[in-house]
Parts: sequence; C-alpha cells; structure tokens
Amino acid sequence: MANSLVVKERILRWVGVLFIFALPFGTKKFLFPFAFPFTNAYVGEYASAFLYATDLFTLGLLVLAAFTASRFLGETFRRSWGAILLLVVALWSIEFAMQVPLGTYVWFRLFVGVVAMMAVASFIVARYLPLRTALGAFGASAVVQALIGLAQFYRGRSLGLAFLGESVVGETTKNVARVVIEGARHLRAYGTLPHANILAAFLITGLIALAASIVWNASERRWGRAALSGAGFLAVAAGLVVTFSRSGWIVAAVGIVGLLIMGITVRAMRRGIAVFAGVLVLTTGIVWAGLGWAIAPRADLSATEPSVAHRWIYDQVGVKTILERPFGVGIGNQLIEGVADRRYQLRGLTNPWEWQPIHNLYLMVGAELGVAGLVIFFIFLLWVFAVRKSPDDPFTNRVAALVLFSLLVFGLFDHFLWDLQAGRLLLWVAIGLCIGIRAPVGLPKPIPDFAGFSDRG
Repeated sequence: MANSLVVKERILRWVGVLFIFALPFGTKKFLFPFAFPFTNAYVGEYASAFLYATDLFTLGLLVLAAFTASRFLGETFRRSWGAILLLVVALWSIEFAMQVPLGTYVWFRLFVGVVAMMAVASFIVARYLPLRTALGAFGASAVVQALIGLAQFYRGRSLGLAFLGESVVGETTKNVARVVIEGARHLRAYGTLPHANILAAFLITGLIALAASIVWNASERRWGRAALSGAGFLAVAAGLVVTFSRSGWIVAAVGIVGLLIMGITVRAMRRGIAVFAGVLVLTTGIVWAGLGWAIAPRADLSATEPSVAHRWIYDQVGVKTILERPFGVGIGNQLIEGVADRRYQLRGLTNPWEWQPIHNLYLMVGAELGVAGLVIFFIFLLWVFAVRKSPDDPFTNRVAALVLFSLLVFGLFDHFLWDLQAGRLLLWVAIGLCIGIRAPVGLPKPIPDFAGFSDRG
C-alpha cells in the first residue's frame, strides 16, 4: 500500500513537472477568425481563435487535482478569491465591448489562466509538486528554450519546430523582430514562443530558478548538481542576450540582485550565495566574451527610437482610455476600440503596423476591465505577496515570490502577460506557485527529491 502511494505521488509529480516544462511550447490549432477592421504584426493572435495544447494540459491537470487533491481544492479556491473576482468583472466588461465574440473568447482565455493557477496551487498545497521541483521545471524548460533561441539567432531562421509552436521564419520574412548591428540584420531569438520579449520573460523565470538551484545545492555541498545548474545558468543567460530584449535584460538584473540580497539574509544559504556570486562573475565574463559585440550596440537606448517612443504613446492611450471609459472597453477589445476611437491616429500613429496594444500590463487591465478590475487586480497581487507563508523553507518561498515580482516588473514594459496565451499562462502559474506555498497543517511527509530539487517547498 505504501509503495503504491509513493508510485502515485511520483506520477503526479511528473505530471506537474511536465505541465510547467511545456508552458512555452505554443502548439495550437486554428479554429476561426474574428472580424477585425485592420491588421498589425500580431494579427494571428488577436484576430483568431485557437485551441492550444496547453489548454488540454491545463484541463488534464485540473481533473487530476480534483481526483487526487480534492481535499485541498477548497483551500485553493479560497486563496483564489481575487482571481475569481477578476473573472466576474471581466465577464461584466463584455457588456461594453465593441466586439462581443472576441471579448467572450478572450474571457475564456483568462479563465484558462486562472484554472492553471488553481491546479498548480492545488498540487503544491498537496505537496505532489514541491515548490523547489516546480522551480526546477522552469529552469529545465528555460535551458531548452535558450538553446533553441541561440540556434535561431546563429542560423537567422527557424529550426523547423513548428509542431512545438515555433513560428516559421526565414531570412527574408517580414514583420519579424530583428536588430541591426553594424549594418547587419540579426534575428532576435524567440524559441517556440510568438515573440522575443515573451521568450525573455520565460528565460528570466528559469534564470532565477537556476540561480536558486546553485545556491541550494552549494549550501548543501551537492557540488555536481550545483555545477549542472551553473551550466544551465550560463546557457539561459546567453539565450537571454540574443532575445535582444532590453526590458528583459533590466528585469533579469533586478531579479538576480534581489536573489543575492535575499540569500544573504538567510544564514543557511550564505555559502551558496558566495558560490553563486562566483558563477555570476564567470558567466558574465563568458557571455561578454562571446556576445559582447551584440550587447553593446543594443544597450544604447534613445528616447526617440520607435520602440521607446511608441511605448510612451501606448501608455498615453491607456491612461486616456481609463479616464474616458472608467468601466472599461471590454476584455480583449482595447486595440480595436483604440483604433476605432482614433486614440492612436490622433497621437501620430497612422500606420496599421504601429497600432499595437498598450505596452503596460496594468494600464491594459484598467483599459479593458475598468477601474474596478484594476483595483481588484492590485489588491489581489498585494495579498499574494503579503499572506503569511509556510516556515519550512523561507528562502524558496522568497524565490517563488521573486519570480512573480520579476514578471510584474516586466509588465511595466509590455502587454503579453495579459493578452497572449503563453504570457498569460506564465503569469497565472507564477501566481499559483505563490498562493500554494502556505500548506495546511497535517500534510503527509513529502516523498524524496526530484532532480536535485528537494522537498522543502
């Protein structure tokens, strides 16, 4: 009986690990288009309905949680109060939408994200998926994505992984993110995600997880595992560079500095932090030696370049929308309403390719769901960070919070955490890690560790 229970728990653990590992794989099936009066660089995601493989994975994870962790679902549901309220407000916002079918579809996408959050949180509460193991899955998946991204960058085209969600990109494909360095055009790495910035966000979660793994294993004198995590850290750091996402570079720096500060405050982790500091210096030197020629030109930031100037205009559009439409324009309808109301054109953006969503997570929420939705979102996030966590492994708890915090900082510069499938799932799963930390009393002893990530989470 005891052996069959361990086997069951191991299977459930692998299911949770594979779900997180598969988050960046964008395998999807086109269903039908929505009526859109214009086109832009992301028209495929914004103007069409898709069935994603991650939808099926999320449903499967929820069903397993219902059957195997049913006694924890009630607790998880209570912790998800803010997300549930957000779903209610989002559903109500469709009343104000110009494109009701599109709003209904995007509401369903938000629902899938919240379901993923609850399923992951239930697995963590039940300790079928210990927190360190979940973070380890992020790290392992980030290594794979980084290697794909590096290969894309050096080849200048896609690798033929369309079945995993990779966009088909050739050397002359239009509307693809590229950078010009010393007169040469280079493809920005995107992995199996729809854009380089989304890859950067995912790599940041893996970078933090791998950094934490170095700290854990070095503190516990598991030098082989620490070295393996260090190699993964180097690969992900190089992959992050070739996304050429300056927002990603800034957020990664914030996350790593935060990890160093947190580790120093935990006495048991100070040896590991010292080792990680050495790995960080070595990694920085190797990456600069190999890719410094590409980093320096991209690091030059000007307020007049389109990627910066347009973001400022998009933010102005967001503020104007919230002031004029305090009840929101309807979930999924910000872009179409902004163009119809000439919010872009009146600010000098007259070309369709310039019409993009507000590049700020919080202004997007406020514009689409109204002031009520924005307030609920903020209060829920504050509650997630403020709720008392399990005392079992404070450093790991802080690492999970740091992953979420880093994504929320990224949200200041982009929109994909709200309106694109991969980014939305990434955000809600990160929230799920945090709300699943506070385990109830009386849980069974966790089973042995997986791949070097012990069960203290």
